[in-house]
Amino acid sequence: MSKVDWITWKTDTSEIINPNNLIDDINEIYENYNQYINSIVYEGISYEIIKGGLDLDSLNIVGISPANEYANSIMRRIENIRLTYENLKQKIYLSAINQKQTEKKQLIEAIENKIEEETKILNNTNTLKEKIIKSNNVLDIKEVENVIEVTEDKIMKLKEKLESVKTL
Repeated sequence: MSKVDWITWKTDTSEIINPNNLIDDINEIYENYNQYINSIVYEGISYEIIKGGLDLDSLNIVGISPANEYANSIMRRIENIRLTYENLKQKIYLSAINQKQTEKKQLIEAIENKIEEETKILNNTNTLKEKIIKSNNVLDIKEVENVIEVTEDKIMKLKEKLESVKTL
Protein backbone atom coordinates (compact mmCIF):
# COMPACT_ATOMS: atom_id res chain seq x y z
CA MET A 1 0.00 0.00 0.00
CA SER A 2 1.27 3.44 -0.86
CA LYS A 3 2.08 5.97 1.80
CA VAL A 4 -0.56 8.48 2.79
CA ASP A 5 1.48 10.42 5.31
CA TRP A 6 1.09 13.53 3.16
CA ILE A 7 -2.62 13.72 4.03
CA THR A 8 -3.66 16.19 6.73
CA TRP A 9 -6.97 17.75 7.70
CA LYS A 10 -6.13 20.54 5.24
CA THR A 11 -5.95 18.13 2.28
CA ASP A 12 -8.52 18.97 -0.37
CA THR A 13 -10.76 16.12 -1.52
CA SER A 14 -9.64 16.72 -5.11
CA GLU A 15 -6.18 15.48 -4.09
CA ILE A 16 -7.56 12.00 -3.33
CA ILE A 17 -6.77 9.57 -6.15
CA ASN A 18 -9.59 9.08 -8.65
CA PRO A 19 -9.50 5.56 -10.16
CA ASN A 20 -11.82 6.52 -13.02
CA ASN A 21 -9.60 9.40 -14.13
CA LEU A 22 -6.59 7.11 -13.95
CA ILE A 23 -8.29 4.52 -16.17
CA ASP A 24 -9.38 7.24 -18.59
CA ASP A 25 -5.74 8.33 -18.94
CA ILE A 26 -4.59 4.74 -19.46
CA ASN A 27 -7.31 4.14 -22.04
CA GLU A 28 -6.34 7.28 -23.94
CA ILE A 29 -2.69 6.23 -24.12
CA TYR A 30 -3.62 2.68 -25.15
CA GLU A 31 -6.07 3.95 -27.75
CA ASN A 32 -3.29 5.97 -29.43
CA TYR A 33 -1.16 2.83 -29.58
CA ASN A 34 -4.09 0.64 -30.64
CA GLN A 35 -5.11 2.91 -33.51
CA TYR A 36 -1.77 2.32 -35.16
CA ILE A 37 -1.38 -1.36 -34.29
CA ASN A 38 -4.98 -2.29 -35.10
CA SER A 39 -5.51 -0.27 -38.27
CA ILE A 40 -2.05 -0.64 -39.80
CA VAL A 41 -0.47 -3.82 -38.51
CA TYR A 42 -3.25 -6.12 -37.31
CA GLU A 43 -5.78 -5.40 -40.05
CA GLY A 44 -3.06 -5.39 -42.72
CA ILE A 45 -1.66 -8.75 -41.70
CA SER A 46 -5.15 -10.18 -41.20
CA TYR A 47 -6.13 -9.11 -44.72
CA GLU A 48 -2.99 -10.72 -46.17
CA ILE A 49 -3.60 -13.97 -44.28
CA ILE A 50 -7.21 -14.15 -45.50
CA LYS A 51 -6.85 -12.78 -49.06
CA GLY A 52 -3.44 -14.14 -49.96
CA GLY A 53 0.16 -13.10 -49.72
CA LEU A 54 0.52 -14.53 -46.24
CA ASP A 55 -1.93 -17.43 -46.47
CA LEU A 56 -0.97 -21.09 -46.11
CA ASP A 57 -0.20 -21.34 -49.82
CA SER A 58 2.27 -18.46 -49.90
CA LEU A 59 5.89 -19.49 -50.19
CA ASN A 60 5.02 -23.05 -49.27
CA ILE A 61 8.16 -25.10 -48.66
CA VAL A 62 7.59 -28.80 -48.10
CA GLY A 63 4.07 -28.15 -46.82
CA ILE A 64 5.16 -25.33 -44.51
CA SER A 65 4.54 -21.64 -45.12
CA PRO A 66 7.08 -19.65 -43.02
CA ALA A 67 5.42 -16.37 -44.02
CA ASN A 68 2.03 -17.59 -42.81
CA GLU A 69 3.48 -18.95 -39.57
CA TYR A 70 5.30 -15.70 -38.86
CA ALA A 71 2.19 -13.64 -39.70
CA ASN A 72 0.07 -15.75 -37.34
CA SER A 73 2.75 -15.41 -34.68
CA ILE A 74 2.55 -11.62 -35.00
CA MET A 75 -1.25 -11.76 -34.74
CA ARG A 76 -1.03 -13.87 -31.54
CA ARG A 77 1.47 -11.42 -30.04
CA ILE A 78 -0.81 -8.50 -30.77
CA GLU A 79 -3.67 -10.41 -29.11
CA ASN A 80 -1.40 -11.12 -26.12
CA ILE A 81 -0.63 -7.40 -25.86
CA ARG A 82 -4.38 -6.66 -25.78
CA LEU A 83 -4.97 -9.27 -23.08
CA THR A 84 -1.98 -8.02 -21.07
CA TYR A 85 -3.30 -4.47 -21.35
CA GLU A 86 -6.77 -5.48 -20.11
CA ASN A 87 -5.30 -7.45 -17.18
CA LEU A 88 -2.92 -4.63 -16.29
CA LYS A 89 -5.69 -2.04 -16.52
CA GLN A 90 -7.84 -4.10 -14.15
CA LYS A 91 -4.98 -4.48 -11.66
CA ILE A 92 -4.25 -0.74 -11.80
CA TYR A 93 -7.91 0.07 -11.27
CA LEU A 94 -8.20 -2.26 -8.26
CA SER A 95 -4.99 -0.84 -6.78
CA ALA A 96 -6.29 2.70 -7.31
CA ILE A 97 -9.56 1.82 -5.57
CA ASN A 98 -7.60 0.42 -2.60
CA GLN A 99 -5.40 3.52 -2.58
CA LYS A 100 -8.45 5.78 -2.65
CA GLN A 101 -9.93 3.95 0.35
CA THR A 102 -6.65 4.29 2.24
CA GLU A 103 -6.40 8.01 1.43
CA LYS A 104 -10.05 8.56 2.31
CA LYS A 105 -9.63 6.77 5.64
CA GLN A 106 -6.52 8.83 6.45
CA LEU A 107 -8.29 12.08 5.58
CA ILE A 108 -11.31 11.15 7.69
CA GLU A 109 -9.05 10.35 10.65
CA ALA A 110 -7.14 13.62 10.21
CA ILE A 111 -10.35 15.67 10.09
CA GLU A 112 -11.84 13.84 13.08
CA ASN A 113 -8.62 14.47 15.06
CA LYS A 114 -8.75 18.15 14.12
CA ILE A 115 -12.42 18.37 15.18
CA GLU A 116 -11.50 16.77 18.49
CA GLU A 117 -8.64 19.26 18.94
CA GLU A 118 -10.86 22.23 18.09
CA THR A 119 -13.58 20.93 20.42
CA LYS A 120 -11.07 20.83 23.28
CA ILE A 121 -10.05 24.41 22.48
CA LEU A 122 -13.71 25.39 22.45
CA ASN A 123 -14.39 23.69 25.78
CA ASN A 124 -11.32 25.27 27.38
CA THR A 125 -12.28 28.68 26.03
CA ASN A 126 -15.84 28.30 27.33
CA THR A 127 -14.44 27.40 30.74
CA LEU A 128 -12.24 30.48 30.60
CA LYS A 129 -15.25 32.58 29.60
CA GLU A 130 -17.16 31.35 32.65
CA LYS A 131 -14.25 32.30 34.90
CA ILE A 132 -14.05 35.76 33.33
CA ILE A 133 -17.82 36.26 33.71
CA LYS A 134 -17.58 35.38 37.38
CA SER A 135 -14.79 37.91 37.85
CA ASN A 136 -16.77 40.58 35.91
CA ASN A 137 -13.88 41.44 33.63
CA VAL A 138 -15.75 42.87 30.59
CA LEU A 139 -12.75 43.60 28.35
CA ASP A 140 -11.48 40.04 28.33
CA ILE A 141 -14.89 38.52 27.66
CA LYS A 142 -15.03 40.02 24.14
CA GLU A 143 -11.75 38.38 23.22
CA VAL A 144 -12.89 35.05 24.59
CA GLU A 145 -16.21 35.25 22.77
CA ASN A 146 -14.30 35.95 19.57
CA VAL A 147 -12.16 32.84 20.11
CA ILE A 148 -15.30 30.81 20.76
CA GLU A 149 -16.95 32.08 17.61
CA VAL A 150 -13.89 31.38 15.46
CA THR A 151 -13.47 27.91 16.96
CA GLU A 152 -17.14 27.04 16.47
CA ASP A 153 -16.85 28.15 12.85
CA LYS A 154 -13.76 25.97 12.35
CA ILE A 155 -15.52 22.97 13.84
CA MET A 156 -18.56 23.50 11.61
CA LYS A 157 -16.40 23.73 8.48
CA LEU A 158 -14.42 20.65 9.49
CA LYS A 159 -17.63 18.68 10.02
CA GLU A 160 -18.86 19.74 6.58
CA LYS A 161 -15.58 18.62 5.03
CA LEU A 162 -15.76 15.34 6.92
CA GLU A 163 -19.21 14.61 5.49
CA SER A 164 -17.94 15.51 2.01
CA VAL A 165 -15.02 13.09 2.34
CA LYS A 166 -17.26 10.30 3.57
CA THR A 167 -19.30 10.53 0.35
CA LEU A 168 -16.27 9.97 -1.90
